[in-house]
Amino acid sequence: MKSLALPVGVTLTAAAVLATVMVLQQQQPTPKAELVAQLRLPDQSDDGRNVDEISGLAWNRQTSQLHAISDDGVLFEMHVSGLDSLPNGVKVPSSIKLSPSVLKSKNTEALDVANPSSGDPSVSFVTSFEDVGKIAQLTKQSSIDITISQIASLGPAIDNDGIEAVASLRDGGLAYAYERSPAQNEKDVQSLFITHGTATVKKDFAMDSKEKWKIKAIDQLSPSAFLVLLRHRVGEADNFRSKLIVVNDCHANDSKPCKVVDVGLKGGLLDGPAFEGMTMTPNGQIILAADRKRKDGPTDLFILQSSGLPSF
Repeated sequence: MKSLALPVGVTLTAAAVLATVMVLQQQQPTPKAELVAQLRLPDQSDDGRNVDEISGLAWNRQTSQLHAISDDGVLFEMHVSGLDSLPNGVKVPSSIKLSPSVLKSKNTEALDVANPSSGDPSVSFVTSFEDVGKIAQLTKQSSIDITISQIASLGPAIDNDGIEAVASLRDGGLAYAYERSPAQNEKDVQSLFITHGTATVKKDFAMDSKEKWKIKAIDQLSPSAFLVLLRHRVGEADNFRSKLIVVNDCHANDSKPCKVVDVGLKGGLLDGPAFEGMTMTPNGQIILAADRKRKDGPTDLFILQSSGLPSF
């Protein structure tokens, strides 16, 4: 917080100090994001698998590589050219098809790098199997083999309200969220679940909106703040509206509700595609991808440069 310099001999009353503090708090930067690149994904990876229906993205801080997962359980490695300056292309050199028969699932959703601060050079991820309500760790054994280890079983989806978003926390915990839309006339209150070991805390946050938003992805920004991607359908056609919010003051050691701040976006740039995958780089770039079948058209990555977001 900024310090306040006063002339010699001048003092402030308690009320004046409080008013000054409130003014300085209001001067904190507003979260913003601006589209800087839209990159077309190739139709297929170099090893011949279709690159479509992207449901989760994860940025690996150890290797500076982007990873993605599709609805049908294909894990992709992606290379984004020029990401530190002007992003100009995407290559998908490899992929692995999961064999989640042990979990009896047909729908993989979120993706994040497991234990992102551990420094472990091996590549492990967390993902959710939406239809059966399970969270699992994926450990890459080789370029063609990956093991699946169940972390949590939270029950099957009800009316498609399954586990849609998962984030691996820097302190070793886990955060997740269900895809749910409030019923008619129901107050729009969404929830994050933060778990450490066997203890799980539910953290609510009110949307204060008439639209029926659904959580599609989350990413940890700081120990108590998350970036959240929300989406809802517009009309009857496959047309969607998405937005980004920062959910602040999500402390796992209390039951207080979290606070919500909208991320300022230019010109409704998140209207249209069914955005579902989201991740963030250390340089503040937000990467989004749409869940789109190849027969319905090409899939793009959207690169946004953010500012004013909380950070570690």
